Amino acid sequence: MAIKKKGIYFTLDAFFATMLLLIGIILITKFSFTEISTEQIDMLSKDMLLSFGELKVGELNNSWVRDEINNGSITNPDNTIIEQIGAFWAVGQTDKAQTLSQILVEDLMPSRYGVSIVVEGTTVYTKNKSAQPTDIISSRRMLTGIEAGSPVEGSSSTAYIRNIKNKKTSSYAYFGGFVGQGNISVSINDLPDDINSSKITDMTIELEALSEFNLLINDVQCNSTSNSSQFTPMGGNMTPDVWNITHCTYSVMPRKNNFTLNFLGELNESYIAGGYIRVIYKTDEFQTNQTFGNKKYYFPGIYGLINLYDSFFVPGTLNNASIYLHYFANHTNITNATFYLTIGDKRIFTDVNSTTEQAVYINNSNLSAQLNYTAISQKTVPIRVGFENITFLTVEGEGNADIILITDISGSMNWRVDSDRITGVTRTCTDPSLYDPDTKRISVAKCLDKEFVDFILNTTGNRIGLVAYSGNPNYIPTASSTTIVSTYDLSTNNVSLKNEIDSYNPGGATGVCGAIRQARIMLGQQSNSSRQKFIVLMTDGLANVQCSPTNENSTIGCISRLCPDTSYCSEGGCLYRVAEDVGYRSTPALAFNLTGDDRWTLISGESGGTFKGYYWNYTKWITDSSRVAGLGDIGSRSNPAIAFNVTGDGFWTLISGDYYGNFDGFYWSGSQWVSDSSRVSGLGDVGSYSAPTFAFNLTGNNDWTLVSGAYDGNFDGFYWSGSQWVSDSSRVSGLGDIGRYSNPSLSFNVTGNNDWTLITGEEYGRFYGYYWSGSQWVSDSTRASGLTDVGYRSSPIMAFNVTADNSWLLLSGEYYGNYFSHFWIGNTWVLVCGDYVSDKATEDAVNDACKAYNDTGAVVHSIGFGPVSYCPSASSNLQSVATCGNGSYYSSTNSSELQAIYKDIAEDVVIASRSAQIIMIEGNYTPSTLYPDSYIEFNYTPIINAPQSNEISIVFQTPQLNNCNTSINIYQGLRLVEARVTSYSGEHWTDLVAVNNDVVYNLSEFSSNYVILGDPYTVDIPVTSLINGNNTVTIRTGDSPANSTGCSANNSFIYKAMVNSSIGRLSVVEQAEGCNWVIEFEDGTFLNASFPTTYSGPDNCSYTNTSISYKINDAYDVAVYNLLKSLDFDSNGRVLFNLATEDFEIVVNVVSGIPYMWGPSIIEVRVWQ
Repeated sequence: MAIKKKGIYFTLDAFFATMLLLIGIILITKFSFTEISTEQIDMLSKDMLLSFGELKVGELNNSWVRDEINNGSITNPDNTIIEQIGAFWAVGQTDKAQTLSQILVEDLMPSRYGVSIVVEGTTVYTKNKSAQPTDIISSRRMLTGIEAGSPVEGSSSTAYIRNIKNKKTSSYAYFGGFVGQGNISVSINDLPDDINSSKITDMTIELEALSEFNLLINDVQCNSTSNSSQFTPMGGNMTPDVWNITHCTYSVMPRKNNFTLNFLGELNESYIAGGYIRVIYKTDEFQTNQTFGNKKYYFPGIYGLINLYDSFFVPGTLNNASIYLHYFANHTNITNATFYLTIGDKRIFTDVNSTTEQAVYINNSNLSAQLNYTAISQKTVPIRVGFENITFLTVEGEGNADIILITDISGSMNWRVDSDRITGVTRTCTDPSLYDPDTKRISVAKCLDKEFVDFILNTTGNRIGLVAYSGNPNYIPTASSTTIVSTYDLSTNNVSLKNEIDSYNPGGATGVCGAIRQARIMLGQQSNSSRQKFIVLMTDGLANVQCSPTNENSTIGCISRLCPDTSYCSEGGCLYRVAEDVGYRSTPALAFNLTGDDRWTLISGESGGTFKGYYWNYTKWITDSSRVAGLGDIGSRSNPAIAFNVTGDGFWTLISGDYYGNFDGFYWSGSQWVSDSSRVSGLGDVGSYSAPTFAFNLTGNNDWTLVSGAYDGNFDGFYWSGSQWVSDSSRVSGLGDIGRYSNPSLSFNVTGNNDWTLITGEEYGRFYGYYWSGSQWVSDSTRASGLTDVGYRSSPIMAFNVTADNSWLLLSGEYYGNYFSHFWIGNTWVLVCGDYVSDKATEDAVNDACKAYNDTGAVVHSIGFGPVSYCPSASSNLQSVATCGNGSYYSSTNSSELQAIYKDIAEDVVIASRSAQIIMIEGNYTPSTLYPDSYIEFNYTPIINAPQSNEISIVFQTPQLNNCNTSINIYQGLRLVEARVTSYSGEHWTDLVAVNNDVVYNLSEFSSNYVILGDPYTVDIPVTSLINGNNTVTIRTGDSPANSTGCSANNSFIYKAMVNSSIGRLSVVEQAEGCNWVIEFEDGTFLNASFPTTYSGPDNCSYTNTSISYKINDAYDVAVYNLLKSLDFDSNGRVLFNLATEDFEIVVNVVSGIPYMWGPSIIEVRVWQ
């Protein structure tokens, strides 16, 4: 044969002729030269390798070669000689590699020349073996596609699912959160064209209703059983009934199907409070008909009294929308009755006077002018259709609230209402001075408790229980402190409840977490899921009794040691006042933005002469040693003052007094304090116990003043001259001897009088006030009004807006190293945070509020009694308690305001307990109709890609979720296109859904008045909020933002996902034979099948939970395994889809004869003499 190609090609005759020519040249050369030239050997080696690389095996005219081709040993006649030698070598047939080489070489070389062919170091042929070869010349060439011990060619495969027959999927018709009142119709619009009764495997109706009803499917009666046409609900209270109506599939048709419920009871009972009709069927369609970018929400048909609470979802960015509203709202016999449609909280349409059937179209221009399209995109939006102000209707009903009223009766409840650590006056509820600020907190609390009881129980059906708490014994530390003083079970007897309240007596610590635990336990034991639950927590201060970390129902607490000792209680924790104490004789100083972090710094001296640093984290002081870096130990009785730019160098200056009356100076370098005696130059010895404070421009001279107290109770004054301090007695003119241990603090405009205030501490913990008249200090007791005796060695410092509340703070140290906080409120100082606090105890209180809400659905309100709002750690704690309990936080130092707070909470509870979506009929009424051809149409930009041709759509529904917080697993490999939760809310509202801690639906964003809003039964979830894997889902119902009604245990999660029906082409493998497979499915069934279907061999393969086995070198097996693995989303050896039931057809495409990509390997031709 002759094939034209680039280069030189030989027939076998030509090859031999060439070889003879070469040998002739060699022989001639032999007689011409006494020594062979290595160039000639090199030429012979290269030419032989070149010839082997060009000549194809099929071109050899040799019987052995033809036999090898015929028997299949040589699979590709187009291989070159080199490739075929390499192929024989790769599969271990070196004898055949030797034979082929011998055919071409054996008789062509004179005996004086040796030839060998070597592949990757293995000699496959040798001629004229010589003990001592000389002048060896080797030529090499690379070969790809061969490797020792590996096949040369193989097969590649891919697999996919085609010709779906009887794929099982579902279609739904949903009812809204409340659909009524009267007969109701809904439709399923997306059943496939190939649907018939034989393809429907299940048909279910699940809903919450009160009255019996008949069901019609496409106007054909569907009986509930063979003996009865009526469907009789048995659920209620957010619990649905479920009926299997598969026996009625004969009425179902392709595409649109109407389902009508004709109620048999009174109109008051003719409603549906959430539910669905589901049809499970088989279809040959890969995907359900769905138009991405356009969607219609169809209103249900209502024949009786239109009263609809529902929702819609826009699965993308809303571009335009329109509404078609077809209704009959006869106003002939109704006065002042407005028929309306509300979307979100926007009243879109009203009708006050129509008397005939209406068909109204609202276009995009009208809607876009009223709605914020961005705000409602990718959100579930409530809709409400009904009447308002109908004269013969009422929504009143009995209450169903259970409330635990918690009262703090710790020792601090003996203090005045408006201030800490000052004992108040005991007063009765009839005392006209009850609401004066000096009344004892417990007196006011008892009276407000009793008013609260009367208000709540004035609504029939409501109940109240009581918890009184403190913490006894209350010494520090205490391993077993009883937090509960008394309880009273849920009751409607206001007399006995008030008698219990009268028995309250203050004393002990503050065990907030134990009180919340007790309330939770009582509600769990005495209430039920049908009732609304509330906990109203009152406290006057700081939590300081920790709860058991191992027994969540124990109300025995632990009082820890003082900070920093956290070793006493099992969960750690320690006590402090305002900040961790310094040991003895705390002497604080304050500076803002010292380190450039926009925080307040507190530096305190102490009896040993060292310093302790803190920073304000917006709730409490946190110890921070870096703030006192470089200060060291100055001896004893350190007493710092801090000011910025005293010396004019742009640095912070700290000057500290000490035991001996001297002063030590430092400046802040940016990272630490650096000792600098020039900063105290001129400051002499003031005696002992020097206590400095700074003021700029006190005298109007634009200079710095330093006033220092001392042991003898007098004061020394200095001014900064620019290089040193100069003694100046005029700066302390008017400051007399206050006794001993004078310790001043200076601030400007504390009282709003635009003058300087000086407040000094003294030996017995009292305070004295002065103001600067312009030439001297004038004693003024009002400047120290309200400052309580802190014990011994009071040491004040004043600063403005430390807690970001635009108030003056006076922070005082004292003999035992604690701190006391006073705020200037009105015209007096008010002590706040006057008790010990434990961060662990506050954390426990929050955790128990969360548990109370999560376990019982109880809304937790918190009330701060007294100056709690000025104590950041207390107010933050109570705010967190209310937030985690889904309630509200209130506080006041004013008794009248506290009375209003209690009343507001009581009113909210009563309103919530009586709120409902049912309209009660009191007489004749005029029927109204909402026709089911009414719709809202959306055009939107999708946030997900449309289904691809190789994707299969599948609908999944979880079992009942059972509680309000649950975890949902979405299989890996699925592409979500739709997701929603169902929520049975009964007569209430689904008001919150959160996914993975992201709130996807919050009804209160539209309005806090739920009565005007719609109520979704399904809350759609943007698929971008979900992940493949575990997702946390929270569902909540309520009647207002503050009044939760828990959730139903019968909710579920429904989602549609796309499954890739194919796998890509796989790597080349050696065989393509097939196997007999056993396949296990998630439903527990098995399939026996052969792939390819023509396979009849002995090999068995499996993909089951107990065994996954297949031939890894077989193209069919590898393709089937990879396809099954892609459909096993939880990797448990079970395929999600039952291929036998669904009748999916697996197709495997195999391409054989594909060269492997082994190598490269090296082949050598060696020639020698």
